[in-house]
Amino acid sequence: EVEPTDYGLFGILPIGPYKRKKTVLETIVPGQIWTLDQKFGILNVQVPVRATIVKLQDGGLFVYNPVAATRESLEFVRQLEKEHGPVKHIVLGSVAIEHKVYAGVFAQKFSKAQVWLQSGQYSFPSNLP
Repeated sequence: EVEPTDYGLFGILPIGPYKRKKTVLETIVPGQIWTLDQKFGILNVQVPVRATIVKLQDGGLFVYNPVAATRESLEFVRQLEKEHGPVKHIVLGSVAIEHKVYAGVFAQKFSKAQVWLQSGQYSFPSNLP
């Protein structure tokens, strides 16, 4: 179970609900590409956030810009893993907070995956040496 405290200092921001985010799984290309959609926001201002999951040719999965690791989103990914192999790569291709806040916890849930970051990533609340 993911808790707000799993997100470090992000847990103090009003960008929840961390555990109650609805996740929608959509098949884009059957057997090859899927998306996970959630809403992200502060108070009554919500915007959609999307992760894209691609089946790799040699088996396994590639996750681009992960969403919150809720019970529902993790169940969707675990179902895909059963059919297509483990998550092998997680890419944070953005410095935008709506993806950055969730990438670390998502990567911890798939600890055998290689994590790729875009150059220019920073730490929050400050860049520490």
